[in-house]
Amino acid sequence: MTARFAPALLGLLAFAAPAFAAGDGQRGIFDLPARWDLSIYTLFVFLVLLALMAKFAWPAITKGIQAREDLIVQVRDEAMLARKEAEGIRADLAVKMGQAHDEIKALMDEARKDAEKLRATEREVGQREAAAERERAVREIEAAKGQAIAELYQRSVQLASLMAGKALRREINPGDHARLIEESLAELKTSVN
Repeated sequence: MTARFAPALLGLLAFAAPAFAAGDGQRGIFDLPARWDLSIYTLFVFLVLLALMAKFAWPAITKGIQAREDLIVQVRDEAMLARKEAEGIRADLAVKMGQAHDEIKALMDEARKDAEKLRATEREVGQREAAAERERAVREIEAAKGQAIAELYQRSVQLASLMAGKALRREINPGDHARLIEESLAELKTSVN
């Protein structure tokens, strides 16, 4: 404890030395008359105050300074810990963001593939429907063609029987008429095919 106060005591003696060196009636440090008794009294008061401060004030001051220093160290350590935690959280967040980005990319790719499959399926369904519609139209055309040919056959037969009747100038009975129609149709079918 004395080692802490040694610089202060040496400083005091350095300032007091000229006062001690001055003779009676001479001026001291602060241009005051040098007096041994006043210098000794001042030195005694200083030492008493220094001892009282060392005994009562400095321990409290030292304790307060030490508490403040400990608090600063604790706050610094907590701040460093919080910084490390924040860096860890930031790194975790960056990893999660990367994973989320990859998941979003995978979902987008899957959605594109699903859309392409849907387009292909719709195209295929459209082509099948178009082919079915074409086949139906061909069947309808064939049916209409067959019906038109049948009507043509009947009209041809009727026309032929009418011409034959006029040519024979006689009346044909219904049995003859039916037989002539069948014969004419048979001849017409063989000639068309």
